[in-house]
Amino acid sequence: MLKWWLHPQYIIRCSYFALIFLSFYRSTDAFACFLLPPNFPGKDFQSYLPPQIIQIQPPQIFFVEQHCLKMFTEEVLKNVFPLLEGEDLAACMGVCKQWRHIAKDDFYWKCQCAKKWPSVCKRTKPPTGTYYKMFQTFSKRRLNRTLPPPRLSFENLEFFVDIWSEDKPVYSGLIPGLAMETGIKPLPSGISNVLRTHLAKPDYKMVVPAEPRFTVPLNQTVSVSMLVGRNDSDKVARIINRSVFEYIDRSSYRALAFEYLDLSPYYPFVSGIRAWVSLLFMDAEDINDGVLDVFGIQLDFCDVAETKEEVLWLLDMLDWK
Repeated sequence: MLKWWLHPQYIIRCSYFALIFLSFYRSTDAFACFLLPPNFPGKDFQSYLPPQIIQIQPPQIFFVEQHCLKMFTEEVLKNVFPLLEGEDLAACMGVCKQWRHIAKDDFYWKCQCAKKWPSVCKRTKPPTGTYYKMFQTFSKRRLNRTLPPPRLSFENLEFFVDIWSEDKPVYSGLIPGLAMETGIKPLPSGISNVLRTHLAKPDYKMVVPAEPRFTVPLNQTVSVSMLVGRNDSDKVARIINRSVFEYIDRSSYRALAFEYLDLSPYYPFVSGIRAWVSLLFMDAEDINDGVLDVFGIQLDFCDVAETKEEVLWLLDMLDWK
């Protein structure tokens, strides 16, 4: 029967407390020590330690001399590090130079990779060169990745917007990309506070004034088409094609239409991204009469793109012709 002081869980806990005490006292000239249970069989335990680093005094207190402290600490670390999880081992690298030097040994990271990808350890050398680099790269999914600079800019874009009420055109505009980027500044008076709050939110949206302003009746079908062109290459892509404003949110003073984007065949596994076009209307009594007084048009890709860079990358992925 395995004796209690040789049980793995007890050894791990003793090693853990030893790490705490040793790391606390290692920078002083005093002796480092840790306590053992009063009934600990010290006579048998001495056979497991080098005689020059152990000295027993009542009540079972171990004194480790300063010149042996580093050697004892390294032995404890080398036995504890393989038992840690990858996140804890990485945290140990930030304790001090000694811990970092020991924890950078690729053997410990091979143990971590063996837990996640046992087949990788069948090779004599990991695919990434070191097991530490492999664990660091693939152990966690990167959710917030920095995008490279977009290849497009609003200076080289122009938007073609057409709006119909039934089959009658009510708005037709050629909008420069810089105007879409700038937005409406300042906002006109007479709009609701709810709409002001919406336009002030940090998520990126392209808003332009409807010039000239127009009105649309609520009892008619209103639709929108939008194309985007590139000045640098004379190419055009479709954003929305005759989508109907099926939803009118009177509380936020917006009418919304959407369509799924046609992306380039170079991105075959990306789909289901919607472009949203909103008509922004005034807070006026005309609403009760069934007429919307539109002062602005908004374009956004709120499903996936929340920054200017993300919007430009998404526009770059369109099926340009």
